[in-house]
Amino acid sequence: MQHVPYRGGAPRWLDVIAGHVPAVFLPVTTVGEHVRGGKLLALASSSQTRVAALPNVPTFAESGYPELVLHSWFGLSGPKKLSPDIVARIKPRGARLSQGAPR
Repeated sequence: MQHVPYRGGAPRWLDVIAGHVPAVFLPVTTVGEHVRGGKLLALASSSQTRVAALPNVPTFAESGYPELVLHSWFGLSGPKKLSPDIVARIKPRGARLSQGAPR
């Protein structure tokens, strides 16, 4: 496998769909609808357990690679001079979303 740098997720999955690259690591939130729609084939999930959004996709552990477990990190950011009032409104919502709470 060879690393191919991309600027964002969309160009990566578009290149897989077009057949320019054979495989790519992407979060389920980016490719779930394309997997469910039959445009992409999900080979395995890097999570410790199967992903609820794609329950038929095995984990890498189930596929014979128990050491391959990845955790994603996402940051919530804004411009340097973001108003403290806006930050005060956004922070609790971001925290709820990060815990899987409803919007």
